[in-house]
Amino acid sequence: FSEYPVGSFFSDTGKACTCHATCNYYDDCGCINTYYDPEKNGEEVRLYSSQCMAFSHYMFYKLFGFVDREWAYPQNVGKFYSLGSLSASQMTVENVKKLFQDVKTGANVRATNKHSFIVLSTDENGLYVYHANTGVACQVDCWYWTWEELTQKYKSYGIQYVHLPINYPESS
Repeated sequence: FSEYPVGSFFSDTGKACTCHATCNYYDDCGCINTYYDPEKNGEEVRLYSSQCMAFSHYMFYKLFGFVDREWAYPQNVGKFYSLGSLSASQMTVENVKKLFQDVKTGANVRATNKHSFIVLSTDENGLYVYHANTGVACQVDCWYWTWEELTQKYKSYGIQYVHLPINYPESS
């Protein structure tokens, strides 16, 4: 939150990108798609995504030390797992609650072809998410969705994955 507080922009410029409708992870329009890790002598970390997905990959990297992108980082495949997925036809409140019952803080979630977000916490009624590129291009936000709201929002798409590291940190 200190680096990207709510209302800030996940961009190189600190404001909305200039190519939002056509942005991809090769563009140079202000969207962050590469991170140079100061703790690893400025080592380049490609996020192989843009906008909300790049933000989720970035946050997962900052929390757990690697990017959960199988095809881009095959060496990381054994470092994380998926809690599962749901097709559009499986998107019911009951199934969504069941999928997220074992989720932990920092889980990287991808709604199929739609949006990515990081889970902050859950309770019996829903979850808090940390994400970018919601209402305003590249803007960072923290929202609470009830299980019903999450189900309704992505019922036409499904949930592609819910990633967590295999070695989840012990500390809070």
